[in-house]
Amino acid sequence: MTVNKLKKDNKFRKEIVVEKKHTTSHIGISVLSTPSMIGLIEKTSNEYIQKYLSAVSTTVGTFVNFTHENPVKINEKIIIEGRVDKIVDNKIKLKIKVVRNKDRSTVSRGTHDRYIVNKKKFSKKVRGD
Repeated sequence: MTVNKLKKDNKFRKEIVVEKKHTTSHIGISVLSTPSMIGLIEKTSNEYIQKYLSAVSTTVGTFVNFTHENPVKINEKIIIEGRVDKIVDNKIKLKIKVVRNKDRSTVSRGTHDRYIVNKKKFSKKVRGD
């Protein structure tokens, strides 16, 4: 599996509107939850990398290390900004920052690793074939 044209220092960015489903409403305060933020970071990272992979490959998350520094309310926009920090064989290391769109304040920052897998082989492994 090769990563065509994905290089160190490639950057990506995605704007997302925080919805109720992304919040901690279950505790009575409706702000972006940490698990939802991590999920959005993972989804955004995978979508970006997928553009550089063949149809038989995808990536899976293998490591996350993020802060959660500021709250974000429902209907506020966040921007996920990522940069490819390192590519070693099938492992891609990313540096990511999440900011609030309205004032560019830091919501989160950290690192995320993804691993390129063959979809069929990975599916067989999951099923135990």
